Order: sequence, then C-alpha cells, then structure tokens
Amino acid sequence: MTTMMENPNQQNLGITHTPRPSQPENQRKKKQKEKKLDEEIKALKKELEKQQGHLTQLLSNGFQLANYYFVFQGVILTTLCNRSTILKCSDRWFLATLSALAATVNLFALVSNGIKYNRIFSEHAKIWTKCNELQVEKETLKTPNSKTPTDPPSGQKVLHVDDCETKILWVILFLSMIFFLSFAIIVFVGSLKFLCRDRAEPKN
Repeated sequence: MTTMMENPNQQNLGITHTPRPSQPENQRKKKQKEKKLDEEIKALKKELEKQQGHLTQLLSNGFQLANYYFVFQGVILTTLCNRSTILKCSDRWFLATLSALAATVNLFALVSNGIKYNRIFSEHAKIWTKCNELQVEKETLKTPNSKTPTDPPSGQKVLHVDDCETKILWVILFLSMIFFLSFAIIVFVGSLKFLCRDRAEPKN
C-alpha cells in the first residue's frame, strides 16, 4: 500500500528530463565546426602569405632606396673632394641644391616605405595570432577529455606576437631617418664649404 501511494507523489513533483543529444548529433556538429575552422584557417593562411610577400617586397625596396641614396650622395662628396674638379666656388649652390632635392625625395620614399612595412607587419602579427588561436581551438575539438570547449589540449597553447617587436621596428625607423637626415646635412654643408677651399696646387 505504501508503494502505491508514492507513485502519485513522484508524478506531481513537476520534474522534467530533457533528452541529451545523441552521439551522432554531437559528431555532426563537431564535424561542421571543424570544417568551418578549416575554412577560416585556410583564409587566414592565404592572407598571411600575401602579406609576407608585401613585407619582402617593401624590405627589398627599402634597401634599394638606401643604396641609391648613399651612391648619389657619395658621388657628390667625391666630386667635392676631387681637387681636379672643374666646378668653382660659384657652383656650390648648384651641388647643395641637387643634394638637398635628392635627399628630400629619398627620405620621403624611405619614410613612406618604412611606415607601410611597420603597419603591414603589425597586421600580419595580429592575423598570425588569430590563426594560431583557431588552430588550437581545432585541436581542442579533437580532444574528447577537455573540460570546456575552450580548454587547450595537452601540449597546445595559444601563441601571441609580442608588441615589443612592433615598437622596436618603429624605433629602428626613427633612428634610421635621423641617420639619413644627418648624412644629408653633412653633404649639404660640405657642398657649400669644400668648393670654396684653397685649391692651389702644392709647390715642388
């Protein structure tokens, strides 16, 4: 009799049990998420390769611009230091102006090239970090014993690019511009001074 009285009480508790997703359903959702992660990772890697090509090209352009700059300014310095040059003291402003114009164009190109490089490098670092996060998330899906969906599997961790690297690039660009500008000032002042020095041949 006691057993018969307990059954109605249990039915009136109002407790409902939601059915858990079946194993095939979980596997299907996991496969869909893995496929989506693969597509995102593939797109990010393609963007990384594209940006890496831009960085390589900008770095090559920077070295070429610096090389042209020093070669041109070196030619002017060689002309100034050559005692047998046909240039006179009255021609000093011609060389000084030529040197200043060349320095201005080259410095502007170098600064523009350096800014583009640093900005693309910063964006490249962010995309690389995002790609690494997605790869770790993908490995997490393959690990059945993870506590939560965001727990990385054993031996896996999200890698981040240190912001100090980007800051160091800006410092290098700033110091390089100071060096190029200083060299341009030296050549400009030399253009005004060297041609007007005493060019008398030494007596035998």
